[in-house]
Amino acid sequence: MQIARQGRFAEAIEALRALATGTADPRVAYDLATVQQWSGLPQEALHTFAAIGLPAGSLAQSSVPDYVLFAVAQAQRDLKQFEAAEQTARALLARQQGSADATVLLALILADQRRGAEARAVLGPLLMTSQPASLRGWLALGYIARQTNDPFTALRAYSEVLRLEPGQHDAQAAMAAVLRDLGAPFGAAGYSADPGSISLSVRAQQAALMLRWSATVTPPPGSARFAATDRALTQLEALIEEALGAGASASEVLATLRRDHVLALRQRERWADALVAVDALAADNIALPAYVRQAQADSLLALRRPAEARRIYTQLIAGQPRSPVNREAYIGRFYAEVEDEDFEAAFATVDTLAAQGSAWRVNPGTGRVEENNDWLSSQILAGQARNYGDVPGQAWARLSPLAGAAPALGYLRSALAGVAASRGWQRRAETEIKLAASLAPEDRGVRVGLADSALRRRDASAARRISADLLAQSPGDSAVQRLARDIALNDKAEWRVDVAGSRELGDASSSPGGGLTAGSRLRSGPLRELWRAQVALERSTSKPAEGRIVRDRLGAGAVYQGPDLDVELMGWTNSGALRGTGASVDAAWQLSDQWSVYVDAERFARDTPLRALFYGISADAAGAGVQYRWHESRSLLLSARTLHFSDGNRRTAQRLAFSQRVFDAPHFKLTARPEYFASQNSRTAAPYFNPVNDQALTLTLEAEHMIYRRYDRSWVQRVRASVGRYAQAGFATGSMGLVAYEQVYDLDPSLQLRWGIETDRRVYDGKAERKISWFAGATRRF
Repeated sequence: MQIARQGRFAEAIEALRALATGTADPRVAYDLATVQQWSGLPQEALHTFAAIGLPAGSLAQSSVPDYVLFAVAQAQRDLKQFEAAEQTARALLARQQGSADATVLLALILADQRRGAEARAVLGPLLMTSQPASLRGWLALGYIARQTNDPFTALRAYSEVLRLEPGQHDAQAAMAAVLRDLGAPFGAAGYSADPGSISLSVRAQQAALMLRWSATVTPPPGSARFAATDRALTQLEALIEEALGAGASASEVLATLRRDHVLALRQRERWADALVAVDALAADNIALPAYVRQAQADSLLALRRPAEARRIYTQLIAGQPRSPVNREAYIGRFYAEVEDEDFEAAFATVDTLAAQGSAWRVNPGTGRVEENNDWLSSQILAGQARNYGDVPGQAWARLSPLAGAAPALGYLRSALAGVAASRGWQRRAETEIKLAASLAPEDRGVRVGLADSALRRRDASAARRISADLLAQSPGDSAVQRLARDIALNDKAEWRVDVAGSRELGDASSSPGGGLTAGSRLRSGPLRELWRAQVALERSTSKPAEGRIVRDRLGAGAVYQGPDLDVELMGWTNSGALRGTGASVDAAWQLSDQWSVYVDAERFARDTPLRALFYGISADAAGAGVQYRWHESRSLLLSARTLHFSDGNRRTAQRLAFSQRVFDAPHFKLTARPEYFASQNSRTAAPYFNPVNDQALTLTLEAEHMIYRRYDRSWVQRVRASVGRYAQAGFATGSMGLVAYEQVYDLDPSLQLRWGIETDRRVYDGKAERKISWFAGATRRF
C-alpha cells in the first residue's frame, strides 16, 4: 500500500496479486480492490471485491474496512451503478457520522442521480464546519449545482472555495467552465492561471461575444460605423487560421468559428462574401444553425434575391415554436415579400407579428409591468407596410394614433414623415422628420429621411451634406445608396420627347381635323440650385377642311423651382401658318399641403386653334386656378381661362373637376373624376370652332394596374373611360365619350417610356365626330 500511495499503482497491484495467491487473508483482497480503484480500474476493483464474499448482514455492520467501502462506492459511482454506490456510501456514513469524505461522496452520488435537494440536505451541515471540511463541501456543492443546472449557485460555491483557498485549481477550472457555459468567456479567461494558456474554445467565444456586442453598440459620432465589427472579424479570421493548424482536435471549434465568420461578414454588409462562406460550410457538410441561415437569407435579400431569401425565412419560421415567434425571421420574410411585390403575403406576415403580445408586458426578471417595445415596433412596421404597398391612407390610419400615444419616439415620427410625403403633405413630412431628428439625431434612417425631405423642399445642398456624411459612415447601406442616386438624378439634365397622332372619322366641318403633334424639351441641371435653363421645340399639324396646316414653335427660357413656388418663363418664336413671337409664364404656388394656386399668361398662345392661324388669327391667353387636395386620393380643382383673339373674339372657359379614388390596393387603383366644363365666345362667326357657349358634364373612371415592378424597374398600365353629355347653344345636346389605354415603362429612375391609344366621340355644331389617337413619349435624365 505504501508503494501505491507513492503513485506506483502497477507495482502495487502486481505485488498484491502475488500475495493474494498465497493467502486467504481478505485484507490482501481489500487492498488490491482499493489500489485497483485508485489506478482507474473500477471494473476490476468491483470484481476483486465481489470475489471476497461478504459476511451476512449489512455493509455498515460488516468487517470491511472503511477505506475499502469508500473505494468500492467510488468504483460503483464511476461505473454509474448509482443505487449500489448510494447503498455503500450510506453504509460508510453510518459508520463515520459527520465524516467529510463520506458526506461529500454520498452528496455527489445523489447529485449524479439529479436528486439535488437531497444532495444539498446531506451536504448542508458540512458547509458550517472548519475550513478543510467546508472547502470540500463547497466544491461538492458546486458540482451538485452544475449537475442540476443551477449555474449561479455553482458560481457562489466555487467563489467560496476560492475565498477559503485562493488559487484552488479545481475551483478555478470549474468557475471558468461555468462562466463559459453562461456565455461569459472574458470572465472565464480571468480564472486562467496563465493568460497565454487560454484555450482556443474560450477565445472563440470571446470573438463571438465581441461580434454580437459590436452589432448592438452605436459608434460615437465621427467614428467608423463598422470599426468594432472589423476588429471582431479580424480576430475571427486569425482564430480560424489557428484552428486549421491545430488539426482534428479543433474541428468543433473550427466549425463554430466559421459559422461566426458568416455572421461577421453579414454584419459587415459583405453580402457576397457571406454567401461564399455559407456555401463553403455546406460543401464541408458542416451543419448550418438558425443564426447562420438567417445571415444567409439577409445576404440574399440585400443582393436583391428576395425569392431565395423568402424560402429560407419561411423554413426558419417553421422550425421555431409558435411562441415566442422568431421575430428576425418574420421581419426578414416580410421585407422579402415586399421586394417580391407580394403584398398580400407581406401584410399577412407583418400582421401576424403585430398580433403577438400587447402594449404592456411583465418583465420576467423584475415582475414589473413595462412597455412592450417589440409590440410597438411591430405596429409601426405594419403601418409602414401599407405605405410600401402604395396605400398610404391605410398607413396613416395605423401610424397616426401610435404617434399620438408615443409622441417622443424618433423612429415612429420618421415613419410618419414618410407616409405624409406619400400623401403629398410635404410640409407635414418636413415637420415630422425634423421632430424625429431632434429626438434621434444620430439615427441613420432619420437622417436619410431628413435628406429626402430636403430634396422634396428643393434644398439640394442640405441633402448633399447629409448624404456625404452618410456615405462616409455607411457606404453599403441600401437606403443611403438610394439617397445618393436620387440626389444625382436631381442634378442631372432632362430631355423629354412626346409624339401624338390622330385621325378623325366623320364629316363635321367644324372639327379641328386629324394630325400630328410632336414636342421636345431639354432642361439643364440646376443653376444656382433653384434655376434651370430650358429649350423647347414643337410642331403641330392638322388637316381640317381647308387642308394641311402646320405650326412650329421654338422656345427658350428658364425654370425656377423653389420650396413652394414653381415658375416657368419662356420666349417663343412661331412659324408655319402664322409667324410671330410670343412669351409665356406659368406659375404654381403651394400655399399649404392642401391649397395650391395656378396662374399662367401667354402671348401667341399655344392653344390657339390651328384653323385660326391658317386665317392669320392669333390669340393671347391668361388663366388661373385653385386646387384643394385633401390627400393622394381626393382633390377639387376650379379654374378659369380666357383667350383674346386678334379677330376681336373673347373666349372664356371654366372648369370644375373633382377626383376621388374609390378603390385603393397594392398594384391596383380605381379613380372617379366627375368634371364640368363651360366656355363662352363673344363672336358668333369665326373660321374656327367657336360656339357661343357650350357645356360638358363628364364622368371618368381610370383604372391603374401595376403589371410588373422589381426594384427600380416598373411597368404600369392604365385604362380610362369617360361618358358625358355635351350641350352647345343652337344645337341639340349630344353624348360624348372616351376610351383610352396607356402603358408606362420605367427601365430605371433615369429613363421612362410611355405609349397609348385612345378613341373618343365629340360633337361639333351638332355633328358627332369620332377620333382615334395614339401617343408615345420618353423622358431621359443624363
